[in-house]
Amino acid sequence: MTARYPWLAAIVIPCALATAALAGIASQPPTALACTGGWPGGPIEAMANVSHIAIVQASAVGSAKNTAPTVTPQLSPTPTSTHDSAFPPVRTPASPPVASPTPVPPSDFVLEGIGVTFSLLENIAGSPAATIEHGWTQRRDIEEALRQGEGGRPVITSCELDRFLPRYMLGRTYLLFYAHTPVFDDLFPFMTFPIDGTGVVLDDPEHMRAFSGVLLMMPDTYHRYFEGLAFENWGEGDGYHIAEPRVDFARLIGAVRNLRGDPSIAPPDAGSAGLKDVAR
Repeated sequence: MTARYPWLAAIVIPCALATAALAGIASQPPTALACTGGWPGGPIEAMANVSHIAIVQASAVGSAKNTAPTVTPQLSPTPTSTHDSAFPPVRTPASPPVASPTPVPPSDFVLEGIGVTFSLLENIAGSPAATIEHGWTQRRDIEEALRQGEGGRPVITSCELDRFLPRYMLGRTYLLFYAHTPVFDDLFPFMTFPIDGTGVVLDDPEHMRAFSGVLLMMPDTYHRYFEGLAFENWGEGDGYHIAEPRVDFARLIGAVRNLRGDPSIAPPDAGSAGLKDVAR
């Protein structure tokens, strides 16, 4: 897929590395990290060609409870004198004052909704599993990082620990674009869009915060499939970001069908949710 869309790696890989970096921070006191990344999924031209597309329901989501074991607070050792009493100690030059880094995450970090188990409702493309797990590994790493912070060894980073992880709602329905990648042990969701009736929600605050559920595209795709919808320029003006609160499900799936070139996908008809009735 990246051969067809060479810019996709530049979008996905930095995001993946920023999230994967959490896996090694729990035992490092205190750790400094940098925040990199961009749109996790990329334009619809790329999303339409991911391995699996499905309509799913959040059958289980992470609770507000931190299940990681507590960490013994780290105390600074009491300084002791090591110089010979016959010689006065050498005064260490004073360092110029510097701004203290802000520990991340804050004490009011919310765990609820991080980590989700999806139940498959409708298969749209590929062969999604009946049960799809996502975010539990990242949640475990976040829980451990929180415990480290409580013990006086916080992670220091300019990137929020949940930067690219939306919080999910129990029982809510989502349109999921995903693939299995070597970066994570579980799936990598390129995008998840909440579904409300016949509309795909584009202005969900939690998904907007995590840069998921954002509908991006190139100009020719917009004019071909989404003409008339409000949009904003994306990037350096070479792409569009749909600025509507939602888009019609049939319209979006119709565009995916054509961009994917997959004859097994058809626009929804009488509740088919995009799954074409294959002749028996």
